[in-house]
Amino acid sequence: MSSGFPFGLDTGDNDASKENRIATGDALLAFARNLAVSAGERSALAAQPAFWIGLHRNWELLATNFQPGEDDGYADYLLGLARVTRNAVAGVPTNQEHAFVAEPHVRRVLQQLTAGVWLEEETYFPHVQGLAQLLSNVITANDALAQRLWETYAALPGESSPIIRLLYSRDTKTIIPTFVLVLNCTVESVKRAQLLPQSRTLLPLLDWINRVTESEEEGDEEKVFQLGYAVFSNAFNLNLFDDLFASLSIPSQPLPPAQLTLLKLYDSYLHAPSRSSTDTPSVYSLLPSLLSLSAHIRHLRDHQQPEINVGQGIVLVLDIINETILEEDNRKQRDLRVVLERSRDHDGLGVPESLIGLLRHLTSHTPAISPLDTASDSSAPDALSYVNRSIVRLISTIAHGSRDVQDRVGTAGGLEAILSLTTGDGRNPYLREHALFAVRNLLAGNVENQKRVEGLELQGTEDASGGITGLKLKTADHGPVNGQ
Repeated sequence: MSSGFPFGLDTGDNDASKENRIATGDALLAFARNLAVSAGERSALAAQPAFWIGLHRNWELLATNFQPGEDDGYADYLLGLARVTRNAVAGVPTNQEHAFVAEPHVRRVLQQLTAGVWLEEETYFPHVQGLAQLLSNVITANDALAQRLWETYAALPGESSPIIRLLYSRDTKTIIPTFVLVLNCTVESVKRAQLLPQSRTLLPLLDWINRVTESEEEGDEEKVFQLGYAVFSNAFNLNLFDDLFASLSIPSQPLPPAQLTLLKLYDSYLHAPSRSSTDTPSVYSLLPSLLSLSAHIRHLRDHQQPEINVGQGIVLVLDIINETILEEDNRKQRDLRVVLERSRDHDGLGVPESLIGLLRHLTSHTPAISPLDTASDSSAPDALSYVNRSIVRLISTIAHGSRDVQDRVGTAGGLEAILSLTTGDGRNPYLREHALFAVRNLLAGNVENQKRVEGLELQGTEDASGGITGLKLKTADHGPVNGQ
C-alpha cells in the first residue's frame, strides 16, 4: 500500500452489501497481520495522512452505524478495523498521535459492546479484546497520551468509563489487555496513579485479583495476577499505599474485602526479594485501622469468632507495621514509631495499651494448646490463631529502645500477659521465642518493669518434657493476674 486508507469501503456506505463488508473485514485482518510483523510498514504509515483521514472517517461512521446484534457485516469490519489500528500504532509515537484522534469513536463503539447483555455475548469477545488492546497500544510509553486518556476516563460520570466496563467482563482474555491498559496509564507517574481512586477502577481491579488468586486455574489467570500485582506494586513504589488503603474504607465494616486484598498485595510487595529497603512506603493509614480492628475483636461476645477477613487482616496489619518499623530502624528513622506512640483510638486508648488489651482478651478466650497435647485439634486454626504471635512481635519491636513504650506496656499489665505465653502454644510453634524476646526488650534498662517481674510468682505443673502447663502468674498482693 502506497497511500490512502486500504480498501474502498466506508462503513457508512448504505449501498455496500453485507458480503462486501465481510470481505473487507477479512482483507483488513490480513493487512493487520502484515503490520504486526513489519515495523517498516508501521513506520511508513506515519507519513501517509490520507491513511489516517480514512481511518478516522471509518471509525466515525462505524461508531454511528454499528449496532450489536445486527447481522449486517459491521462486526466483521469492526474486528478488522480494530486490529489494523491496534497494530499500526505499536512502537510508533507519531502513529499513536494520529490514531488518538479517533479515540472518542472507539470509546463509543466499546461502550455499545459492553452495555448490558452484550458484555456477556461471546460472539463479541474478540472485538472487545481488540478494542482493549487498541487503547492500550495507543498510549504505551506515551506519557502525554496516557495522561489525556486517563484523566478523561476518570472524569466520566457513573460507569461510562470504558475501563470500568471492561473490568466487568467475565472473559479473562479481555481482562488481560485491560490490566495492561491500566498499567500503561499509571506506570511511573504519581500524578496519574493518584487518580486510581477517582477512576473507580480500584474495586473491580482488586476483585479480579482476589478472584484469580482463589482460582486453581493457571495460564490466563496467572497473567491477570501478575499484571494486577504490577499495577499495585507500581503504586506502592510511588508511595501511594496510604492513599489507596484509605480510599477503600467503609465506615460500617472493620475491614472491607478490598482492603484485605490490598494488604495481601502489599505484604507480598514488602517481602519481594527484588524490592529495595532503602525507601519503605509510608503505612500511617494502618494505625487507625489497627486500633479499630483491635477494638472490634475485644468487643466480641464470649466464644464469638470474628469475620475471617478480620483475623487475616489484623495479622497482616500488625506484620506490615512491624516490618516497616524494622526497616526504618535500619535507616535510623523513627517516623512510624513516633506516629504509633502518639496514636489514640476514639476512647483515647493508645496502640501499646490496645494491643495488650487485645492480647489479654485473646489469651483468656483462646487458651494456649500444649505442644504435647495430642488430644487437642490444632490442625485447624481459627480466625485468630496467629494474632497473638503478631502482637507479641510488634510489642517487642516498639519496646526496643523506647522507655515510653516499656512503661506503658508494663502499666497495662503487658509483662504478665506476655510471660504467660512463654510456655508455648501448639497453634503457634514460635510464639514462645517471640514472647521471650519481647520480655527481654521490655526489661532492658527498665528498673520498674524488672521489679514487676520480681513481684510475680509463676504457678503451674511441670510436664514430662520439663515444660510448664497450666501456667498462672500471681502477684504477691493481688492473686492471679487478670485473664490468666
